[in-house]
This record gives sequence, structure tokens and C-alpha cells, in this order.
Amino acid sequence: MSPADFQQLTMGMTREEVAEHVQAKGLDQPLPVIDESRLPASGQCRYYAARAGVLDLGSEMFRLCFSDDVLISADHLYPAS
Repeated sequence: MSPADFQQLTMGMTREEVAEHVQAKGLDQPLPVIDESRLPASGQCRYYAARAGVLDLGSEMFRLCFSDDVLISADHLYPAS
């Protein structure tokens, strides 16, 4: 997912609305190098590589969490230092 697409997301969007900006399938877990902040108390999360282009090989990720098919959290995650 590109940073520009991530910036278009707002809390309260439905999964269907988010799918208009997110083309990748995503992952159930973050990469092992990610320093993950606290997860929302409820909901299901998907993880997406943060990519500015095809040559961007960074380890940053975006985490999108939904509850009842509504976006409740969108976080930019960074590798642990």
C-alpha cells in the first residue's frame, strides 16, 4: 500500500470503502522486525507493506483494524530499533 493511499483512509470507513484504496491482500501478522504498538481492544487487523514504489524495499508496514467491518484503527508501524 502506498503512503498516499494510507493517507486517504479515515476512521469509520467500511471495508468496502477501504478496498477502493487498498489493492493488496495483506498479512495476518506483521514482519518480525516491526515494533508493534498496542492492538485495539476489539477487532481484526491486517498488515500491509508500506511501499512508495516497486523499488521500495523498506520494512515499514501499515496496520488496519476493523470491528464489524468498520475501520477503527490505521497505524504506520516501523522496524524496531
